[in-house]
Amino acid sequence: MTFSQRLIHGIRSLLLMGLILICWLGLTLGSGAQAAELPLELQTLDRQLQELQPLIQKPDLPEISPYVRSRFRLLRKQLLLLSQELPQPEQKQASQISRRIAQQLVEIDQGARREQISEVREGYQGLLQAVDEFEDLYR
Repeated sequence: MTFSQRLIHGIRSLLLMGLILICWLGLTLGSGAQAAELPLELQTLDRQLQELQPLIQKPDLPEISPYVRSRFRLLRKQLLLLSQELPQPEQKQASQISRRIAQQLVEIDQGARREQISEVREGYQGLLQAVDEFEDLYR
């Protein structure tokens, strides 16, 4: 193999690796852009739900009620404000879902106060489902 053939082969290899890198970066950045489409309030809500999960799994009932009351106190108002940013037909649905989210939080709080872990877990599952439905309105 001559020097020019090796040079051409090397250049082709570099171009192929560069093309693979560009495709990989495009996929990686594209998936990050989808997550960034959610409003900041919903991203914060997702983080808070992840923080609540270990308290429910333990279960750490004395910690659940104060966590819910402190972290989610203004959530209903935030969700109602977010729903106003949606197109008119979806605003009513968003308002209904935000009410369900608030109801699930009350169920979690009351279940923790009554030391009924089954109520807490049921409320948490309902909360996750309602939040997913609300987030779907933004996808």
